[in-house]
Amino acid sequence: MVIAIIFQGVVSNRSIAQRQVPAEVDKELRALLVARRDVLKDFVGAMQSEMDSSEAIGAGGIAQLARARYEFYKAELELTESKKERIEILERALEAQSEVEEMFEVRQEPRGLGYHAKAERIKIEIELHKEKKKP
Repeated sequence: MVIAIIFQGVVSNRSIAQRQVPAEVDKELRALLVARRDVLKDFVGAMQSEMDSSEAIGAGGIAQLARARYEFYKAELELTESKKERIEILERALEAQSEVEEMFEVRQEPRGLGYHAKAERIKIEIELHKEKKKP
């Protein structure tokens, strides 16, 4: 898996912080969004456990974990309505992306992958900054 696709928007060019589901969304859609978030949470947990137990995880495994984490944070953001919750989620996303960046540095993966991880961390920092500036 190429890290270049890890943090690209899947549906639109809007930032992840702008993809919330309005409060008036029907119950069936909300249930589906919750189910998706819960599956992604389990997936990220399983991948993290696998990474923690294996010393042979390379760039592909790191990229896959980063992508899964990003999808999980997007799913969480879709379910939030408060600014405070969005900020907390973006802060967790920033911390997770910083870990990815560090993994590439520690493992001395190809430089392009490290640059991309750093660019994605900065992208999340920008989104967090914008969210904090909102009224």
